[in-house]
Amino acid sequence: MSGSYSWRLGQLCLFLVLMAFAVLPAQGQTPSADDTWSADPALVERLARERKNRMHDERLVPEYKLPPLFNAPPANLDEWEARRVEILQILQQHWFGRMPAPPERIEVKTVSSEPLKSIAGGVRKRIELTCHLQNGKVFKFGYWLYAVEGERRPVFVMINNREPELANPKDEQFGEFVAVPVILEAGFALAVFQHNDLAPDDPKTFRNGLLKHVVPAGKRAPDAPGAIAAWAWGASTLLTSLADQPLVDDTRAVVIGHSRGGKTALFVGAVDPRFKLAISNESGCGGAALARRRFGETVEQITTRFGYWFCPRAADYANREAEMPFDQHFLTAAICPRHVAIGSASDDLGADPRGEWLGLANAAPAFQAVGIDCLTPDDKMPPLDQPAYRGATSYHVRRGDHNLLVADWQHYILAAKRAWQSSVGVDR
Repeated sequence: MSGSYSWRLGQLCLFLVLMAFAVLPAQGQTPSADDTWSADPALVERLARERKNRMHDERLVPEYKLPPLFNAPPANLDEWEARRVEILQILQQHWFGRMPAPPERIEVKTVSSEPLKSIAGGVRKRIELTCHLQNGKVFKFGYWLYAVEGERRPVFVMINNREPELANPKDEQFGEFVAVPVILEAGFALAVFQHNDLAPDDPKTFRNGLLKHVVPAGKRAPDAPGAIAAWAWGASTLLTSLADQPLVDDTRAVVIGHSRGGKTALFVGAVDPRFKLAISNESGCGGAALARRRFGETVEQITTRFGYWFCPRAADYANREAEMPFDQHFLTAAICPRHVAIGSASDDLGADPRGEWLGLANAAPAFQAVGIDCLTPDDKMPPLDQPAYRGATSYHVRRGDHNLLVADWQHYILAAKRAWQSSVGVDR
């Protein structure tokens, strides 16, 4: 066992022990006045000078009114499910575009399998999928699977939006972003695919992947899928391919992504109920953060630069957030009655940590309507590096900048373990 791996194992064990006592805010307790997060004033001042096209000062957030999740609380789970379907339609018609239909048939081929030298019993497999689409066309993509021989484990399905080498590093020099040793040591498997393989992350070529097979050529329809919908389709299709994988328990699946991958994870977590936990790491505008706050990146900015991620209609709400028939609490609520975890970073003000917290907290009426405990707007945003876990929801804001680190993985591993051990949340 390498020295770095032993260190990571020790850190993980210590973290899980500490987290057993760090469930904040606990029911029945009243946090102190200082028991919440706020941005570093020096950072806010610096960003005001360097990023004049963005607002990073909480005092300048405009007044806004969020659209309600429903007019009257659902009386039972079936009524919530009917409303949830309506919410998914709104999100697809106005933001992400229509989710492409699942493939009619998938051919799964393991093209390589080798033991991991750095992890006892660990194995790395390269799996290629040939997807026969419902329109008769064929689309192919692959992923890396990390597991432990002889064990059937719950699985993280990860959307990798950074360098492909992070998912398959030379000499098993795994970094923090795809923290394979930490994940396997915690008792999970990991299946990770490259987002570019589904839709190139480029405004000129994003239709060269899956979308060229499912979206007609020419001008896209107002609700046509964008790159995020294609990436979400990839995560969902990958999960389907794991059904016959003996090293994976596909009934205990988590979807996770960072930044644009976090937006994708929330969307696929909403549309595919087979994922029992959806994890958004610093997804910001268009993901977990409330758009009406106009804090950090705005709808106008994201749809101008990254409009290809979304359906064309999303751009209609540039500088018109108040006219949106939803806000991002709709997206988080659509995951109910399953679990959701949101993570932020203290220096990542462009992603609006407080807006991400509020996007989660304001989804509370959905969970409460079906009798599931959760974090709510009555709770204060947790302090720095003090995660909050309650019922089917969890949130943390980590010290540092825009990234996915081992510290984040440790929070998400604990959230996943809580999901499997908890009686809250309902399979649906």
